[in-house]
Amino acid sequence: MDDINYSSSSASSIWPEVFLSFKGADTCRDFADALYTGLTNAGISVYRDKRKAGAEKDINPTLVEKIGQSKISIPIISPGYTSTKSCLMVLAKMLECRDTMNHAIIPIFYAVKPSGNGSSADNKRRRIDPMLADPWKSALHCIEQLEGYRLDQQTDVNGKLISEIVLYVTRQLKKAELVGTSMPVGIENQVREMMVKLDVDYRNGQAVNVRGNEVRMVVIHGFEGIGKTTLAKFVYNQLYPLFEGCSYLGNIREISKTDPLEHLQSRMVSDLLKQEHISFGSLEEGIYHIEQMFLDKRVLIVLDDVNKQDHLEAFAGNLSWFGPRSRIIVTTRNADLLNIPKEVVIYEVVRMDFKQSLRLFCLHAFGGSSL
Repeated sequence: MDDINYSSSSASSIWPEVFLSFKGADTCRDFADALYTGLTNAGISVYRDKRKAGAEKDINPTLVEKIGQSKISIPIISPGYTSTKSCLMVLAKMLECRDTMNHAIIPIFYAVKPSGNGSSADNKRRRIDPMLADPWKSALHCIEQLEGYRLDQQTDVNGKLISEIVLYVTRQLKKAELVGTSMPVGIENQVREMMVKLDVDYRNGQAVNVRGNEVRMVVIHGFEGIGKTTLAKFVYNQLYPLFEGCSYLGNIREISKTDPLEHLQSRMVSDLLKQEHISFGSLEEGIYHIEQMFLDKRVLIVLDDVNKQDHLEAFAGNLSWFGPRSRIIVTTRNADLLNIPKEVVIYEVVRMDFKQSLRLFCLHAFGGSSL
């Protein structure tokens, strides 16, 4: 019998975000495994259910359920994929979900060339039920018209293509994106400077990769209303797909006046682990858990409007608490209030020049740029 694989998260009770379909017998298993690992390391739940598939007449009901629950399907179309009834039925179900639900399909063509006529892989050798041939061929033809990725040779197992796919899927899912943070007028240069200080590869207006293995913190400071929070939010939105966990804690100065810091610690831990809140009985207990939980996890944390040293120590008292390539961004009105370690990078937000100010005024007053 053919060895068919459908990728899954280990916790069957969790609705998957991605359904990954491939034929293990002829697909580079290393590529499929690397893609699964890359997606799960990015905090994406992926359905995987390894099973033997024969000449079944219908899809397993569990697979139908998981496709419907997921937001994105990724079929890996390999030379033998279309010779298996199960795979063709799965393709048809993916298309049905795309047409009836908010479901996306990202095909990967592995060692095949889409032909545009429903015959991307050894069409002549396929032995399928004549009664079902036309609908299946139609489904395959539709899949071939979709934008996807092509892997012609058994290369790039752990390289750029895997990273590119993971980044694209994460952005499609829009995980943890903050609302209302499109590129504001006048901060283009500030964003580029922040990316340099964070040691992030930034190309064509998008963050592509976090360089090196060190943990890095950048403190943004400047007087009230100058745009520190706006800058931090935009940078956060650019960066979050590159991390396994992320947390944005806004307006810490005001919130800490009424809520204990351990409540905010609980929220940060919940965000980074993507789970229900863990209650901490004291600030020290929260610090202990943060120290222990994220040693091997690549995280992105924004601490907005910090004005006391104990605020900083409660959430990121030491960079060694976090895994390699983690990034922490802190905004504060006065960096002198914080005992900032020498390895931390300081960035001061300055006033807009006249041209930038005029652009911003015209945008709000007239809905367009200046003449």
